[in-house]
Amino acid sequence: MVSDPQQEYADFLEQNPACYTISQSKIFMFVIKTIINSPKSFSELMEGVKPITEEDMRLILTALKSAKIISKPLASQAEIYCITPLGRKFMEKFQKTQDSFE
Repeated sequence: MVSDPQQEYADFLEQNPACYTISQSKIFMFVIKTIINSPKSFSELMEGVKPITEEDMRLILTALKSAKIISKPLASQAEIYCITPLGRKFMEKFQKTQDSFE
């Protein structure tokens, strides 16, 4: 049985509705893509996502943490953000769906 990436993504979004809302925002998706390969500090994110205010970046990060897409390790005193397993799965399914349209 061949899996359908679009159906898998739709099923995933049904189980994780916050991911659907996040996927509709280019800036949220850009922030996730910036974090996915390696953890980033708040200042690195501010540098990589321009133009954006510090307040807007904090709101984006709060929303992504609330959706459990990213996390801030508790042991860290610094503001370092990393992708969660849910966030990684979300991005993998998103990318497979994008690829299926090409």
